[in-house]
Amino acid sequence: MAIPPDWANYLKLSEWCADSLPPNSFVACRKAPMSFVYGKGMKFYPIYTVPALDTITTLSNPDSALALLKREKVTHFIIANLRRNPKKVDGFIINTVHRMAYPIAQKYPQKIKFVKKMGDIEDAQLFEIRYDD
Repeated sequence: MAIPPDWANYLKLSEWCADSLPPNSFVACRKAPMSFVYGKGMKFYPIYTVPALDTITTLSNPDSALALLKREKVTHFIIANLRRNPKKVDGFIINTVHRMAYPIAQKYPQKIKFVKKMGDIEDAQLFEIRYDD
């Protein structure tokens, strides 16, 4: 059984992170255990949920999100287009990391730097966080 493109791109990018990023890199992503396996044992920071309310204490607030990522020493994050329903391409994706990263990119575009993209359809993208910019 072939791996669908959403997962293939995500897993290839996880492997690329292990092969190509500096050793002290710490990448946030939605599926950290899978990234760990395909990233040859590299540790990834899991983002499993993002609170829906936009208050000062939630991760959908750009300042709160940046503070958490900085405290955890996260250097990068993966934005993937993983299907919500793995059996069909319907445009619905698991958007947990998107909901955390988008407010940061909107308020502080200079702090988010594109690094790498895997795939053209259902792609996965890697971004660096520049806390000091």
